[in-house]
Amino acid sequence: MACGTFAWDDVGSWPALESHFPQDEAGNTLVGTVESLDASNNIVLSSGRLTALIGVRDLIVVQADGVTLVCPKDRAQEIKRMVLALREKGAYNELL
Repeated sequence: MACGTFAWDDVGSWPALESHFPQDEAGNTLVGTVESLDASNNIVLSSGRLTALIGVRDLIVVQADGVTLVCPKDRAQEIKRMVLALREKGAYNELL
C-alpha cells in the first residue's frame, strides 16, 4: 500500500479546468480562441473557432469538433447524463 500527501482533483470534470489553467481578471478560465465582454467566472474551451461571451457568468462553454455545449457550472455533473441520453437515442454517434 502506498500513501500520498497530495490533494485530490477530479481532472475528468469540467470545473477541474479552473485549477489547471490560468484565469483572467474576471475569473474566466479561457482555453482557445475566446473573447469576452462583461463575462465572469466562466469556463470556456474553444477549439478551431472563435467563441465570444457577452454578459454571462458561471457557465461552461465548450466548442469543439462541430459541437457546442453551454451549461451552468453548477450542473456540470449532468453533462454525462446528456451524453448518455444522446447515445440512447442513437443520435450524433459520429460525434460522441
